[in-house]
Amino acid sequence: MQAATSDLHEVRIYGLSKSITTEALGEFLGKGVRVTGILLHPQTKGTFQWAQVWVASEAEIISILDLRDALAVNGITISRVGTGPMTSPTPPSNSWDIVSQLSRPRVAPPGFGLAPIHSPLFSRCDNVNNQPRNLYVLNLPLDLTQVEFKALFTAFGMVEHSILLSQLDGIGRRRGFVLMSTHHEAMEAMHQMNGKWIE
Repeated sequence: MQAATSDLHEVRIYGLSKSITTEALGEFLGKGVRVTGILLHPQTKGTFQWAQVWVASEAEIISILDLRDALAVNGITISRVGTGPMTSPTPPSNSWDIVSQLSRPRVAPPGFGLAPIHSPLFSRCDNVNNQPRNLYVLNLPLDLTQVEFKALFTAFGMVEHSILLSQLDGIGRRRGFVLMSTHHEAMEAMHQMNGKWIE
């Protein structure tokens, strides 16, 4: 993925309904953020899609990342491209409204003006290469839930699939598999999580 200039910042939003359009997403995000570009991609499995969103400033990135906690209850995850995970102090007070807007199909008003971008400035991410995207995770706590397991890796990108397996040799710890959407995301997760103790 290449942006035209270094002052563009990219955020990825995963788990969007296929009924969401670039116009609807742009209108939703445009309430507090000036969106420079949006590209929608189908997820390889399921009936969902994910979006690449470009904005011009760090403050706009933070505004989008502040939506993470509110959208996570519906399985929608947001990650920043190019840096490590950031944390959001509190979810927005109007989180119910945000979730309801992204969960239902919407039609953009005529003349909204945000059209899909077909420009060399923004390029699609293709997963045609054969580089590994899967992670095998050992020594997981017994009380870790499937949702918590997946959430550990969403900060690094889209988790296409995750599964917790049974106990390993009666030691009292579990193992699991995670399939990330790209090799880069899998490598980033592996480097950041290697040796980390999960409570």
